[in-house]
Amino acid sequence: MNALSKTRSKLPSKESPFVFLALAGIVMAMTFSGWNALLNNFAIENAAFTGAKIGTLQSIREIPGLLAFTAAFVLLVFYAGAAIAALSLILSQFVATNHLEDQSNHG
Repeated sequence: MNALSKTRSKLPSKESPFVFLALAGIVMAMTFSGWNALLNNFAIENAAFTGAKIGTLQSIREIPGLLAFTAAFVLLVFYAGAAIAALSLILSQFVATNHLEDQSNHG
């Protein structure tokens, strides 16, 4: 075994959580730097945005996330309601079946 293969055996695999977290950290730092440069350079210097205008811009930017959260919450409520309805149907069928069996044994 040479030194290169020993080094490769010590490196984390592509599927490891460490590689994912390292890449995610690098990508997030790069995107934040790009966003910050656009906000500071373009919005303030070229578009002459004030603090209030930047706040309005950020508020509008958050609307899709709020809508996605609301849609997920509504779907969760509806699916939970459907699950409860299905469970109540199963339980009512079980109770009705047992009640009918009891009636036939006593009658």
